[in-house]
Amino acid sequence: MEEYPRKDRAYRVRMLETPPVYEETVALLAEIRLPMAVVTSNGREEIEPILNALSIHNRFSAFVFREDVTRHKPDPAPYIRAAQLLNAINPLVVEDSEAGCLAALAAGFEWVKIQHPRSMATSVRKKLGLSK
Repeated sequence: MEEYPRKDRAYRVRMLETPPVYEETVALLAEIRLPMAVVTSNGREEIEPILNALSIHNRFSAFVFREDVTRHKPDPAPYIRAAQLLNAINPLVVEDSEAGCLAALAAGFEWVKIQHPRSMATSVRKKLGLSK
């Protein structure tokens, strides 16, 4: 466990230097005019600096971080909480993990699984019927 703080710091520095979000995704976030939420199994301290560095934090109306729920993916609780915060009846969940897809399915929400971060914008556009 002595190594964890060092590895955690190194991870955060790396994520800020080269955030795992592509320009196409940032452009899509700017284009979508619907309320959106970030739902993640990571902690606020890990994710918010990345969102701020990319200047996309303000595109999201709600956030559900690891510390905001007691049950985590694949339990539907994180997505149900986000839907409540957004007042959304049938949100579209964009996921990159099997546990997240199972959580969306258990919540009864539509979902799209992202196979690679590079394909996110294209996959979401296709699911929403947006052209580009």
